[in-house]
Amino acid sequence: MFKQFMNQTFTLKITDGTDENGLPEVVETKENIACRIVWKNKLIISSNGQQKTSEGSILSSIAAKAGDLVHINNKDYTIISAAPMFDFENKLQGYKIYF
Repeated sequence: MFKQFMNQTFTLKITDGTDENGLPEVVETKENIACRIVWKNKLIISSNGQQKTSEGSILSSIAAKAGDLVHINNKDYTIISAAPMFDFENKLQGYKIYF
């Protein structure tokens, strides 16, 4: 249902903890993932229960987790929250990722 809206791409950098400098340690990179990027600030509840302002959101078919990095326009953004999206028939349609 949402596939026709996914006409942009982004890179997902999957992280696992931090390195010795306190920066996220990237363990896997997935490039050219089809998505829909919306640049709109929104107040959301992050995965740890705090209120944060997101810079935008991504509709994607790839699952991500809070703490991973989204690479858009030569800049990395930290994922604040990610959740699956279902249609009216309870079929998984994609994932909504806030960064």
